[in-house]
Amino acid sequence: MTLSREIMIEIMATSDRSYDGKFLVGVMTTGIYCLPSCPARTPKPENIQFFSSELEAQSKGLRACKRCRPSDFYQNFDPDLDTIVWPNGADFAPEFLRSSLRVAA
Repeated sequence: MTLSREIMIEIMATSDRSYDGKFLVGVMTTGIYCLPSCPARTPKPENIQFFSSELEAQSKGLRACKRCRPSDFYQNFDPDLDTIVWPNGADFAPEFLRSSLRVAA
């Protein structure tokens, strides 16, 4: 799937979570990269660059956003799920539950 710059800007402006994992938004003026759904203020289009991976964004000197936490997303880590007390003494969400909740979000 190839998206044009204009489409990616529109997706970012609407904070569409269904595109998380498809591309990253680098804000060159702040030095951070975000998921398309990041709730932070939408940057000016002239200040952004799009990346296909964290490694690509990091190679440009950008760090992960502390608000949308793209590194956690790519590691399939959800801090909200990990604070829940699970039955049977498990201290983490079963993988099948993580997958279904991530898809539903």
